[in-house]
Amino acid sequence: MVPIWLLAQGNPFERMQQHLGRPTSVWELVVLLLLVVAAASIWALLWAWERQRQPQQQARPQPERRTLAQQLSEAHALSPEDARTLADLAVKLQLPDPVMLFVDPRLLEKIATTDDPAAASARLLGQRLFAGEFSPVAS
Repeated sequence: MVPIWLLAQGNPFERMQQHLGRPTSVWELVVLLLLVVAAASIWALLWAWERQRQPQQQARPQPERRTLAQQLSEAHALSPEDARTLADLAVKLQLPDPVMLFVDPRLLEKIATTDDPAAASARLLGQRLFAGEFSPVAS
């Protein structure tokens, strides 16, 4: 074991210069060069792969996001005007979601029996959505 006081002697920069100035073998340079080339090649392959993949991801069509009310309107073959009328009726009834009008015929019956200008639309939509179960009775 080398005593620590022996290592502390001399200028550390001189020691570094001696180490770096020593003759290097050709094999050390070849190995170092191969490592640098391998690292650069791996980086280039990963970069090219990412670039090739990005247009494919952007080219995919994004699925159309539709609300449940839109899906139900389509399933019941309602026109866009009818769907807007249902949305307006839901606002008049202060419903959190117009989908509730597709579930409970009593909500449409409530408006259909009033003197509201939308009563006729509510009766028509009630008949289309609920057929035999819809019977607005004036209260």
